Amino acid sequence: MTRKQAALKAIELLSGSEENKEICEGLSKIVNGRLTEIWNQELVLESIQDFITENGYYPTVKQMDASPMMPAHASAYIAMGMGYRAVKETYFPDVPHKEEYGKPTAEEWIEQFQELFMELGKPTEREFNEKRPEGTACASTWARRAKCKNWNDLLVKSGFEDCLRNIHAPRCQLEVTTTESDLTEAEYLKMEENLKLLLA
Repeated sequence: MTRKQAALKAIELLSGSEENKEICEGLSKIVNGRLTEIWNQELVLESIQDFITENGYYPTVKQMDASPMMPAHASAYIAMGMGYRAVKETYFPDVPHKEEYGKPTAEEWIEQFQELFMELGKPTEREFNEKRPEGTACASTWARRAKCKNWNDLLVKSGFEDCLRNIHAPRCQLEVTTTESDLTEAEYLKMEENLKLLLA
């Protein structure tokens, strides 16, 4: 139990009696004001953990400076012997920053994409962008959110390998046959080569 939790529990237990009114008021001031002006490593980590428990994310520098329950980030630096980011990376590596809190993970984006992709009938990238519901992100944004390199990578990570387009397959087969004409066979073959280059 942290000091703050202990103080809140004491207020809860003592508040039932009128005799304890002054004690509860004093404890409330402690809870609502800085618990200490002398911060050591244990107290810094405890105050940050209290914040994370209440809010779900690592406090920002501004929040540390403004909160009466935490040391200013400069005081935390002195007590910890390391900077704001280093404290997070060392002691709270899995706790998200405020801007990351509540955002879907790459895996969650892939799950949402799988549902939408099936609803749209397994479209190509171009068809996806044309058919997607209004307000829905485009294909490249889905790939970025899911931490994929591109559309094909997104399809693979989503389990839709069968929908990959074979970029090496020719788009169409061209056959040129000779008919009665003023062109020689060599000229037809040259024309065939030119058409293949145009369609490549």
